[in-house]
Order: sequence, then C-alpha cells, then structure tokens
Amino acid sequence: MAKIKIELKRKGANYSATAIYDTKSNIVKIEKGSKMPPTITGGSQIAKDERTKIRGGKIVDAEGVFQDDYDINPVQQGDANTPLARASDIIAGFNNGLKDWKIIGGDYPEYIGKTMQEWTIDYKRKKCSSGETDDLVHTDNDMYLGQNVIFYGVPGCGKSHEIKKILEGVDTKYYKRILFHPEYSYSDFVGQLHPVTEGGNITYPFVPGPFTEILLDAYKDREHDYFLIIEEINRGNAPAIFGDLFQLLDRDDNGESEYSIYNKEIIRYLNKWERSEEYRDNIRIPKNLTIFATMNTCDQNVFTLDTAFKRRWRMSRIENKFDSILSTWKIRFENGKDVSWKDFAEAVNDAILNNCNDGTAAEDKQLGTHFIKQCDLTSARRFAEKVLMYLWDDVAKYDKSQLFDTKNYKTLDMVIDGFAKGENVFSPNCAQLQELYNNMKQSKQTDNDAAGVPSGTEPGADRPVEGAPETADEEQNKE
Repeated sequence: MAKIKIELKRKGANYSATAIYDTKSNIVKIEKGSKMPPTITGGSQIAKDERTKIRGGKIVDAEGVFQDDYDINPVQQGDANTPLARASDIIAGFNNGLKDWKIIGGDYPEYIGKTMQEWTIDYKRKKCSSGETDDLVHTDNDMYLGQNVIFYGVPGCGKSHEIKKILEGVDTKYYKRILFHPEYSYSDFVGQLHPVTEGGNITYPFVPGPFTEILLDAYKDREHDYFLIIEEINRGNAPAIFGDLFQLLDRDDNGESEYSIYNKEIIRYLNKWERSEEYRDNIRIPKNLTIFATMNTCDQNVFTLDTAFKRRWRMSRIENKFDSILSTWKIRFENGKDVSWKDFAEAVNDAILNNCNDGTAAEDKQLGTHFIKQCDLTSARRFAEKVLMYLWDDVAKYDKSQLFDTKNYKTLDMVIDGFAKGENVFSPNCAQLQELYNNMKQSKQTDNDAAGVPSGTEPGADRPVEGAPETADEEQNKE
C-alpha cells in the first residue's frame, strides 16, 4: 500500500485540486488551497450533499477555495473500487473516470496508476452486469478516452464489435461513425465550400464534414465525451484525408492536441456556431474527443499507413480467440457429417501459419472468429463459397497446394463441390485438418457400424474425383 500525490485540473475550468490518495484506507485528502467552483450544482446526489456540507461548514471560502485539508471518504458502495470517483464528482461536478486525475508524485506511481485503472474497469463491469446505473458510472471507454486508437486484427476478429462494446450505453448523439474508402477525401472528412443560389445570388458557404461537426460538438459540451469512429481506416489514403489535421493527432498527457493549427474555414465555422465568449484563432482536438479506427491487417490493394502516421495512434490488437459459443456453430455437409466452426477455423489457421510462410504475413491471413455469420452455415456450399473462396484467392493466391489437394481438386469449383459433399479437399500437409477429417470419418463409421451399414456404401461417401489420376494399386490391378 502507498500514498500518492494527484492533481485534478482542466484547462479553462473554474476548479483545480491537489490531493493525497491513501491506497490502504481509500481516503482522498483534498489539500488546502484547492478550489471548486463556488456555484457548482452538477454531479450525483451524494456529491451535491457533500458540497452542501463543505460549504455549510465553512471549509471553503466564498470563492470555493479550501481553507484546510479535507478528507473524502469512500462511503458509497463500490467506491472502494473507484476511490477517486466521489472526489472528482465533488470538485468538478461530474466524473469522467480517472482521465481527469494525474499522478504527480508519491510511492510507486506507475504501479498505483495501473492498479487504479484496473479497479475502475472492474467496477464498471460489475455495475453493468448487475444492471445498476448512477452518475458515477459511464462505460468501459475510460481506458481509451482522450486518445487516438486503431483496433486492428485479422478479418472477422471483432474490431467493430469491440468498439460497440466500449460504447455500450453511450447515446448515439455523442458519436459519429464513418467509413474511409478509395474515393474519400479531405473535403469529405473536414468540409468544403458548396455553391448555393439564393435570390439570384450565388454564395459559397462552408459545409462541414463529420470531423468538423463532432469537433464543434466536443467544444460546445466539455462535460461529455464524444467519439469519432473511422471504419476501415486503411481503405482510404488516411494521411491525405487528414491533411493538416495530421498535426493535431499528437496529444499531451491530458488528451488535448499538443500542437494547434490554423485552418481558416474550420475556425470561422467554430466561431460562428460555438457561441463562446472566447474568439478562437486556432484549433486543437480537445480531450473530450476520442478517435477510434478499425483496420484489417491482411486487406489486399489498400493504402498503407506510414510510420509517422501510425505512431500518433495507440494500436490495440483484437485477439482472434474462439469462445465456447462458436463450438455450437456447425458446418453440415451433404453426406450427413458435420464439424464445428471453431474446430474447422482453428485447423485452417494452423495450416495457414505452418504452410503459407512465403514472405507474406501468414498470421494476418487467418480466419477471424466472426469471419462468417451464423446464416452462412445454412449449407456447406454457401459456407464454402465464402470461406474457401477467400482461402483459394487470397491466402493461397500464388501456390494453391499450400492449403489444397491440387492433385485431385484443380479448380475452385471442384474444391467447393467436393467440400460441400464432405470430401477432404485439403493438402496432406495440413496436419490438423487431416486429423479433423479423420475424426469425422471415424465418427461416421462408428454410426454406420451401429446401423449395420457396410463401410464405403453410405450416401456421399468420400470417393475419387471424376477424372482424377488412378492410384498405384488400381494401375497395378489394371495391368
């Protein structure tokens, strides 16, 4: 256990505080000289009651300055897991998790900071799972707030689903989702001048793009977090789309752009609609605007992200991990056999990693957990037309024999037809796939033995492909 020195500040806000956080007692001691707004009314009811007590006890002066140290005790259920929640709620009138607190000294600050973040995440998960809500709980997004984050991984691993989980419970008015594509431009993203005819006169007003729109929202409402979601960021020329906004992606420790830029049209638009007393002569990304993006790691014919661009993003890889539910998803072949999607995909991924190391990134070509939807399992043929086509055209693009039995299945049509019938269309070098098919064959034979069906006579039994070369034994018998 340890004591750490922390501070709560926000640029332009009418409050600031330094405190000592005791990790053993979970008491936050607000230090003398700290300040809360004298007329603050926001926050949870518990925070409002505490502020009434503070003001009534003359603990702060008329300006809201603390005249002595003041202990905030974690009396609310759950506060032991979020020891700073009530402190920020009392001082600032709202709680955005740990992002507003900064560790400035004390014992083991790095360890304590990590522990504080884990406590907050666990607490929020417990509250969400129990169905409880209160003013102190937002979502699991706190660990990403005020950052630029790219979620990346193999196709179908659940990148967009991860963002969906993070934003669970966030009102749609607080985020915008867009998609980058080869024709998407800076003008689409930021905004552009559009001709408008009124009364015979032509004017060219600035029509904002999604970035400028949500930037304005975040400036106007500093007490809420806003999110810009960019799907498939590498399908467009991202550095060109961001243009001069590239400079804003460098953020300081508080989550605000470290450097500002001058953009006349955006500044003019913000000054017109923000309705702030302060005239803005430059722009920054504020700390309450978070940017999420998704990126497939194996897409063909897409734009690459250069190092200078990527280093300004936090890279978060989505683990391609199959859960138990996917074991119940079955691929049902026309011969009556079946195999789980989980077992099949893991066997294919093993083959990709072991056989497709031809200078390409084999790891990035694996099948993602949700590469398919459950509706793709309505027939083995429909499944094959999606999955095997990907394996044939993209994964084994230059050497089909890496994955497929090209001696007996020479075309994609033959592969799809054989697979749908339950035949083993894969290369003998794919060990885990061979084991999977052997297990299916043994399981089917066991069922046939119980039913009294002779081996090899069941409908749809594996058989040589029409026109395939004869085996050595067949050739010897013919002679």
